[in-house]
This record gives sequence, structure tokens and C-alpha cells, in this order.
Amino acid sequence: DKLVETFFVEEGITQYFIKPLMLKGEKKSTLYVDFTFRDQEVSNDSATVNFSIEDENTLKKIENLTLIASDQTVSVSDISFLLTKDRGGSFESRYSSRMPLEEVKKLFEKEEWKATVLNEGSTMRLTSSGKAEKSIEKLNDRVFSQLVH
Repeated sequence: DKLVETFFVEEGITQYFIKPLMLKGEKKSTLYVDFTFRDQEVSNDSATVNFSIEDENTLKKIENLTLIASDQTVSVSDISFLLTKDRGGSFESRYSSRMPLEEVKKLFEKEEWKATVLNEGSTMRLTSSGKAEKSIEKLNDRVFSQLVH
């Protein structure tokens, strides 16, 4: 599947990896966000959210990432910096955090996403691409509406 990978962990536990969704910024910045979580009987109520920002500047410290889908807003500020890659003319910086799984499910109920990234006092605003919106709709139908827990 181009949108999601599923892994059998053990009886009653399935792990999902939602492949990166792209949001475009006002300038040349791009945000790629992916999610990893498990559907299991014992409540595991959080998802790992990893994201990359491609920008002309290297971004070491992200103070906050907010994802907005209609009336659903999810913010994270406990963000770990992973790495930066030089892409020749731009930099790709990678980060990781956690979000409540219930809030992630609610995000996927609406296709049109906006993101705000707070970086050392400056704010980057991004919006979902048409391709990402189609993917979000399919993921809601195929994955999130089917989750047992």
C-alpha cells in the first residue's frame, strides 16, 4: 500500500505506519508528517509523530508543531531533534514527538489540514496538498474508521 504499512506484532496487536503526508509552506518550505501507532486491546493511547521540514535554513529547535483539521487542533511541544540533511540548496530537518491517538484519529476525519511550526520565534504556516488530502480521506476510510480500539 502506498499510504500505510501494517505489521502483525502479536495476537491482538497490529502496528500501523502512516507514510509521510506533505504540507506546503508560504515560501519554499515543506512539511512531511508520518504517524506510527498500535491498535491493541490494552490501551496504548499515543502515536509517534515524526516530521521533516525542508527549508532553505537549517532548523535545529522546533518549539511547537500544531496540526489543524477543521475544528480539531493538536499541538505538541515536547519535540526531539533527530537530524539534518543537506539537500543542496535546502536542508531537511527531522523531528519526533508523541500525540494522543484519539486526537490523531480526529485529525483524519477531515481532509484539509493546516500546520503551524514555531521555530525560535518565527512561525511557519503550511497547508495540505491536494494529494495529501486525497490520502487523508483514504486513510480515514481504510485505517482509522476500522480501528478496534
